[in-house]
Amino acid sequence: MQNNKPKLLWISYCVPYDCVSHAGGKNHNFYLKGLHKSGDFNIKLISFARKEDLSKLDLDKTGIDYELMMHHETGIKHFLWASIYKISKWNIFDKSGGFVSIYVKKELKKKIRQLCAAGYKPDLIILQWTQVILMEQYIEKLFKGIPIIAIEEDVSYLALKRRLDREQNKFKILLRKRLYLNLKKKEQQCLNQSNLIILSNYKDYQLIRKDGVTSKSWVWSPYYQSLLHLQYQGKTKDILFYGAMSRDENWKSAIWFIENVLNNIENKDVKFVVVGSKPNKKLLTYASKNVIICGFVDDISPYMQNSLCLAAPLVLGAGIKIKILEALSAGIPVLTNEIGIEGIHAIDNKEYYHCTTPEEYVDTINQLLSGKKDIKSLSQHAKLFIKNQFNCEKSLYEFRQQLKDITYLGRNNDENKNNMETESNFI
Repeated sequence: MQNNKPKLLWISYCVPYDCVSHAGGKNHNFYLKGLHKSGDFNIKLISFARKEDLSKLDLDKTGIDYELMMHHETGIKHFLWASIYKISKWNIFDKSGGFVSIYVKKELKKKIRQLCAAGYKPDLIILQWTQVILMEQYIEKLFKGIPIIAIEEDVSYLALKRRLDREQNKFKILLRKRLYLNLKKKEQQCLNQSNLIILSNYKDYQLIRKDGVTSKSWVWSPYYQSLLHLQYQGKTKDILFYGAMSRDENWKSAIWFIENVLNNIENKDVKFVVVGSKPNKKLLTYASKNVIICGFVDDISPYMQNSLCLAAPLVLGAGIKIKILEALSAGIPVLTNEIGIEGIHAIDNKEYYHCTTPEEYVDTINQLLSGKKDIKSLSQHAKLFIKNQFNCEKSLYEFRQQLKDITYLGRNNDENKNNMETESNFI
């Protein structure tokens, strides 16, 4: 019996698996496997992977058809491609603002050509992460007329704009401005060519609308590890910082907190506990009896449950922060700024504490230590906020319906086109 399920080609920048450490990967993993489990589509995934990912992959257990493109991470090839990328990142003539490496472009084009040569033709294409979305024009040329969905983990040109705003070197300001404008133009063009744009927060939706993107857009709930079952206790005087610590926006933010906040807290027994994979070498130099750098941990729950608070004084980044959603669901007091709370419409002093300056962080932490803040009420309100506002299962159902609707329309258009051609030939 012929399988008439529509074919879905899902192209992503990072391969998903259950224990993936970064937020985008968790999102990808949840929605990909949820859609596969529904049985609505025949999914083919092509994705990039690193050597360290291979031992963690679990896609074979699910039965998802996938092919990987490998990053070179060691040896001569890695050195050459890394050197080329470092140079190309500052290429002001690159229409993508140096955001996509030449190696990624080459490997992705090669894989798409192979699929076409093998006669593969999908009914629907999903592009996930900006690095892949920026290749949309090339993909559309090879798969003409196939509906394309763009999943933006973050609006990437916003991140480049924030780097530009923090730059102090006058020559680099000129370079960064050109790269930012190039990426912004290219990213907007690709989004406008999509049949549907999926975003993780309404702030990104408002941003792209303001900047002239008119394609149909939808905001889903990003996947996060729900810790609603935890009862916050705050047994320690630890200040928790949580995230992938190889990323600039995390390790630089942690250093900012150490240098500007930690030493000014009245209680000298307070410890700053940094949890997250691959701590940057510069961050490691700050380790001391009051700065505990844990690296990767299997379970974040004990830290969320027992720490005094979570601090997220983010100096870089764009889009919704999954660690903030997880912390709010755990009921731990969250101290963060405009970047940290971006896309999360929580209320200051009710569901979290908004802090911008070092003095605001110090004052809030001192009040938490002295018992002047009503932590119990804040914890309850934070949990209720997450429960009401971020429902991943509901988003998964709506995601399935959106894909089925787009596929149905696409197939009908093809049938109508074929019928018109047949009638025309008959006449």
